[in-house]
Amino acid sequence: MKKLIVIFTVLILNTVIVNSQDYWETINVPDNIKIMCMAANNQNHIFLGSGGNNISEGIYRSVDSCNSWEFLGFGNSSVYSMNINEYNHIYIGWIGNIYKSTDNGENWILKYDGMGNIICFDSYPGGIMFANSGTGTYVSIIRSLDYGETWDEVMIIQGMVEYVYDIAILNQDTICAGTTNWFDGGGVYRSVDGGDNWEHIGMYDFHVLALELNSQGDLFAGTYGNNSQFLSGVFVLYKGEEEWTQLCTTLVNDMKINSKDYLYAATDFGVLSSTDNGQTFEYINDGLFTGDVDDLALDSAGYLYASSYNVYMARSVNSTLPNPPIPSNYPENFSAHNIELEWTDPVSGVLPHANLVLMSDISFEAIDIPIDNVLVSDSDTAKNILYEVEKCIFTNLAPATVYYFKIFPYTINGDLINYKTEGGGIQAMKMTKE
Repeated sequence: MKKLIVIFTVLILNTVIVNSQDYWETINVPDNIKIMCMAANNQNHIFLGSGGNNISEGIYRSVDSCNSWEFLGFGNSSVYSMNINEYNHIYIGWIGNIYKSTDNGENWILKYDGMGNIICFDSYPGGIMFANSGTGTYVSIIRSLDYGETWDEVMIIQGMVEYVYDIAILNQDTICAGTTNWFDGGGVYRSVDGGDNWEHIGMYDFHVLALELNSQGDLFAGTYGNNSQFLSGVFVLYKGEEEWTQLCTTLVNDMKINSKDYLYAATDFGVLSSTDNGQTFEYINDGLFTGDVDDLALDSAGYLYASSYNVYMARSVNSTLPNPPIPSNYPENFSAHNIELEWTDPVSGVLPHANLVLMSDISFEAIDIPIDNVLVSDSDTAKNILYEVEKCIFTNLAPATVYYFKIFPYTINGDLINYKTEGGGIQAMKMTKE
């Protein structure tokens, strides 16, 4: 949960209001909690981190589509952030500490003991992780290259009261961090060498609460105010460009991008959606609770979750991923009355040009031995199969019938054909299904 208090008038640019059936359904959450963070594993188990004064702090889990919740611990302090990697290992940010669970939240092991509130994580397949650390005048970014087992400090924020609010990883080399400075500074930092070195790439003086990278490498920043002017919203730095572009004006608390590069922004006025890389936005608030939306999460099926610090939670009625197109045609020759034959061609000696496969529904003896220099044309009972293809199929056969096959390799030179026929050929038999 990343929340700032800023008072000014907000205009929404390039947005429309959606009027249709409800986009959201309400989810009941445990009593007396305040949702600080959410995450979903690839089994679509949902995890909540709770925190705040006079409430039930800790971690909660649902394994039945949010119909019921289990308390997993950490009831004596707020859980500020959460990340789940490709192996369903769960990481939580506590007061200065990072804990890890490898058994779906049943047990937890301390992996980092630092200072300040760990308020943001991100991970990348292969064990790469980044998080914030520190407080006050000493704030840093920490990195793990071994699935959170060990951590090292890779950047110290130079300035007063500048906090890292979000981290986005494009690949093992490119990592971005969004910060907020209450006095002067802040913005977006980027590393292109795996976190060893960092540079400030813009959004100076903005309160950057959310960062997301799409599959093309475009970087989106969600902002909630600015120290020097009343300007806020969603901005983008397109890949290869140096100037940021403002896409809409609103108060952004969080953002998520799904696997189709659809962008969702949690705002003080609901959830904004863009399916065209931020060119247009629309509010998708039908069925959603009223008030601020502070956090978003996506599960592996593409369902979108929205929550408010004031104990509200909702899930999209349908997946955010579009239905794949329906194929134009059915396959042809679909039948249980087909027989496919396979073999292994020789790799030494005189190699054949092709193989003649002959079939009979009577017996092996009913199959005629081919005659040299006479090409047998393809038919329902004969197939010429080029060397190294090593399989063929006979179709539209009678059900529950035994069929007999022989195979004869041959060489060819112009009109001359020489079959290998000694021993009567290699034979096989097979029965079709009912």
